[in-house]
Amino acid sequence: MQTHDPTPMLSILLLSLITVIGCKDSSRPKDLPTLYRTKITILQDGKGLEGAAVNLIPEIQSKWSVGGLTDANGICSLRTHGQFDGAPEGKYQVLVKKVVTELPEVTPNTPKTIDGHPILLGTDYALVAPEFSDAKRSTFSIEVSNKEKNEETFDVGSAVKIKK
Repeated sequence: MQTHDPTPMLSILLLSLITVIGCKDSSRPKDLPTLYRTKITILQDGKGLEGAAVNLIPEIQSKWSVGGLTDANGICSLRTHGQFDGAPEGKYQVLVKKVVTELPEVTPNTPKTIDGHPILLGTDYALVAPEFSDAKRSTFSIEVSNKEKNEETFDVGSAVKIKK
């Protein structure tokens, strides 16, 4: 009866596992600070505001951008650099912005300029008052720390529609 030494196979499996784990960890920057799960809820007219961009501006300058978009309930689970869950510890100013683009109505008289299709230039409208998206005017702030919950709710008041 012939016996088979499992050592080479175990070595290959172990090396493969180390490679997979190593590759996963290499996507996280080495100098990325500890991140803490942080949720911000944005209300407008007493309801969750969907599709608003939330950005955190650090009190102390940082190379790490933090932000996200609100869901159907107005909740934004913040991410650092758009890919890492949570935010670094610190004090932040919170900016909120929501912009929509309205396209003009297409009529038989609309000029057709590219391959017989009309070129439509839309008009951008801000749906959140400018004081909530301007770093010089916003009074919203949050402090992120290692506490159990980093959650805040902010109300941007009544709906607006301001041409940009």
